[in-house]
Amino acid sequence: MKRHIYILLIFVAILSCAKTQKEKRITKSTKTNLVENTCSEMKAQAIEDLKAGKYKLYEFGIVSSPDTNTTILKQLKIELISGGCNVTDGIDCYKTIMDSAIRVKYKDEIIEYPADGFDRIRFKNEFFNMTDSTLVTENTKTISKILNTLDRLTPGKAFIQIFINKQGKPIKIKWLKGLDKKNDLIMIEKLMKEKLKPLNIGKEKVNSLLTIPIKIE
Repeated sequence: MKRHIYILLIFVAILSCAKTQKEKRITKSTKTNLVENTCSEMKAQAIEDLKAGKYKLYEFGIVSSPDTNTTILKQLKIELISGGCNVTDGIDCYKTIMDSAIRVKYKDEIIEYPADGFDRIRFKNEFFNMTDSTLVTENTKTISKILNTLDRLTPGKAFIQIFINKQGKPIKIKWLKGLDKKNDLIMIEKLMKEKLKPLNIGKEKVNSLLTIPIKIE
């Protein structure tokens, strides 16, 4: 019996030690080298970054922004960081300071639009990844009509990702699922010469990224 109690006490001591070590452990972001620590420490880190001229935006959840947005933000000298799905108190405090400073510095570049709590500050020149049914439906009908005027296309279904600028001009097209290389090239050459419906957010026309199904009959 005493032996069992002794073993139990050792086991409890090990668990207690492991818990203490876990509580003491801090993690660092591989992208920013920021310590996810207490609120006051993270606020101090944000102030230190700003003094050094470093501007950083956290993006949470499933990142919807294409690589194009990262490039656009780099041009503004802003680092875009994927924070995953876990918003810690420390990061939230860091964001409060940093986001406030970014809003002041880039006030003419920022666009206000309805967003959930996981979203971040967005800029007018970014591409908005939209699933708005009206915009997608309208452009899908236009694209299908355009492509079905082409001769000798192989019938079938495909999916494209199309980058449309604020003037409605396609500037980049990616095939998520194509028909074949020859047909895909013919369709891209045709679509790149066309004009589609741009995205409006309030009174602003913005760049958009749409995923559109195509049916060739």
